[in-house]
Amino acid sequence: MTDIQLPIPLLMGLFAFLAAILVTDLGSRRIPNSLVLLAIGFSLVLRMATEGPGGGLFAGVAGGLAGLALFLPFYIAGGMGAGDVKAMAACGCFLGPVQALLAAGLTLIAGAVLAIGLVLTRYVALTLPVSHRASGALAGFRSAEGIPYAAAIVLGCMGSVLLARQGMANFFGS
Repeated sequence: MTDIQLPIPLLMGLFAFLAAILVTDLGSRRIPNSLVLLAIGFSLVLRMATEGPGGGLFAGVAGGLAGLALFLPFYIAGGMGAGDVKAMAACGCFLGPVQALLAAGLTLIAGAVLAIGLVLTRYVALTLPVSHRASGALAGFRSAEGIPYAAAIVLGCMGSVLLARQGMANFFGS
């Protein structure tokens, strides 16, 4: 196992957190603070248990700060919700600083692809005759809501885990 690969307990915790934020964000368009705080605490405990109190705690906190620092400007600019920023910080606690950077980059790419898909879908929906727009699944495309960004976070984090497992992200590590 290379430095960037995660121990199984951290992977399981990360996957559980990703599933939870995806379900809550798709359902209510919110990511609860209680869920994020639970994930941060759980990830730091798991890191200390698997990597020792000093190194594990440092890696978890550094990963959380990396996730927070990379997404905070998007929140300040109004392009992302606070829950998404906090969720990326929690993911960083599970991933550690190096893999959090990779996950954040992949998340931004996934978010851009999802946003382009949403814009194209809305464009197609708006070019349909009025009688078709208000029916079925197209009814929601009249709103100005953005994408549930947890979907992009899940894709980015899963992508970083898969890349690390395949050894393709070693250029980030030592």
